[in-house]
Amino acid sequence: MTASKSTDQPLSHRPRILAIIALPLLLWVIGVARIAWPNPLLAHVSYALLAAYLVVSFPQVRRSNRVLAGIIVIIAVLLHGGHMHFATVARGLEFAVVFAAFLAVLQFVRATVEALPGAGASRGLFAGMDGLSRRVAITVSCHLLAVVLSIGAFAIVRPLLPAEPDEAERRRQAVAALRGVCTAIYWSPFTVGIGFVFFTFPSLPAWQVFGTGMLVALAIIGSAAVSEGRGRSPAALLATVAAFRPILAPLIGATGAVVATVAFSGLSNLQATIVVMPLFCLYQMLKGGRERTWRVTSLALERMARGGDDMLVFTAAVVLGSILLDSGPVLDVLAHVLPPHPPVPVLIGVLSAVGLGLGLLGLNAILVGTTIVALAAGSAGDLPPIVLALIVLYGWTAASMVSFASLAILISGQMFQVDTRRLTWSGNVPFLALVGIGNVVVLSAATYALR
Repeated sequence: MTASKSTDQPLSHRPRILAIIALPLLLWVIGVARIAWPNPLLAHVSYALLAAYLVVSFPQVRRSNRVLAGIIVIIAVLLHGGHMHFATVARGLEFAVVFAAFLAVLQFVRATVEALPGAGASRGLFAGMDGLSRRVAITVSCHLLAVVLSIGAFAIVRPLLPAEPDEAERRRQAVAALRGVCTAIYWSPFTVGIGFVFFTFPSLPAWQVFGTGMLVALAIIGSAAVSEGRGRSPAALLATVAAFRPILAPLIGATGAVVATVAFSGLSNLQATIVVMPLFCLYQMLKGGRERTWRVTSLALERMARGGDDMLVFTAAVVLGSILLDSGPVLDVLAHVLPPHPPVPVLIGVLSAVGLGLGLLGLNAILVGTTIVALAAGSAGDLPPIVLALIVLYGWTAASMVSFASLAILISGQMFQVDTRRLTWSGNVPFLALVGIGNVVVLSAATYALR
């Protein structure tokens, strides 16, 4: 009863909830200011705001997440040992700060898309599909949007789906969305994964990475659509196109603006989204008048008030990942774990299994990619660079799809109102295992052909 009364109180009488809403918005303001004026002082202000957000949202964090975050922090402290510069910790905090601001933007994008004039028609068309066809539509549309918008695709697709009271079906939809978004890592030019590949393999031509990555991604998505749709995939694809038609113009405009900003400003995809998408939201609110402005704002703030549960674990995980990246002795040990020059199928199988296994253990994608490269160092020259690059992208995809330190997991859990723990261990685990087996077969054949 007390909780109910508290919830009915205005925000002015609930300072902690007000802070949970205000701090991500302040992080967004600081984030935009830092893009224009990258001053170290602003960086430290953003770290302080993040710390304040973790403190005020702590009462909303589940006990299991508190325990998990505590374990991660203990491991991080032991590895750090007081011997590393603050810059190592700051690198992890930077990721968490940007994500907190990004999440606030996504809540406004989601509310804005829900309020678009054509959104009702789109929801009606999605509602007309059966459950299997709808999940195929979610996977395909999330994949195509994620090639440009990355994890912002969740905020576009979720509002177009009809309300779903069944938690099990929401989980299936979230799993399908994750499958679509995360496989875009293979060939999207706007992801950190592709940037990591070009940094690690500077001699690889871009056409080779994007060309083979696109073929791999389309093969994975096509196989997923056929297996999920059970013969109804072609009809589901046509229905997806029809469902997006009522809102296509504003989405193309917003997406084009993000692409243009990335192309001409030098900003990352995440930074461009943080800058451009609020302008899209503002334009749509002004265009829709007071009623749409009120609806978008109230929906976004209401959802932000429920946030914070997973940020504690995520922040701890990305800081641990940053510390591990600077742990030279750990990386040296990894380089000698595998015996030198094992059979090619064994090497590819082990590296693929490591990518999936580390993701399930909660390591973030950057750390998974670094570990795969470190393990392969002991067998240098056994795999062509493009093959090793595709294994790294597989590991990156796997970690993004199943790790609790993944941005995609956190956002899909919030967007579909599903416990993130139920998204880490899901149908995507056997799905990724099958893709890993495909890695062994196809990439082994490619390795022998390229020798």
